Amino acid sequence: MADIAIAEAEWQSFCEQFTRQHHGWRVRLHQAGTGAADPKALFTGEQPLQEVREGTNGNRAEIIVTVGEGRNETSFLIEDAIGLYALRIDDAHRGLRIDSGDGTRTLLEFRAAAAPEALDGLADSER
Repeated sequence: MADIAIAEAEWQSFCEQFTRQHHGWRVRLHQAGTGAADPKALFTGEQPLQEVREGTNGNRAEIIVTVGEGRNETSFLIEDAIGLYALRIDDAHRGLRIDSGDGTRTLLEFRAAAAPEALDGLADSER
């Protein structure tokens, strides 16, 4: 699996493109701290992806991931984001990794990988 770093200056446009490309895709969301052997699931099973967006809280970046539909829609706030990575296996997109300043890693993984030629609007850092 390759982790492709997204430059912080590109986070907003990357998140917009990522949301457009993957809206409705079934995802799993896990978090792990620096000492955790197994990531902890933030919800059971898989949920449809609604949105990934970048925000700020003071001088700190944050990433908000929204999953689910209707009454089951839930947003997860990843505070003090210091790294955003596109995950790939060979040429297939697998999801995202978001690193936080406290050492926590959040993984958003797709049910199935997708070849980049099946997607439009890749960020410059993904080409």
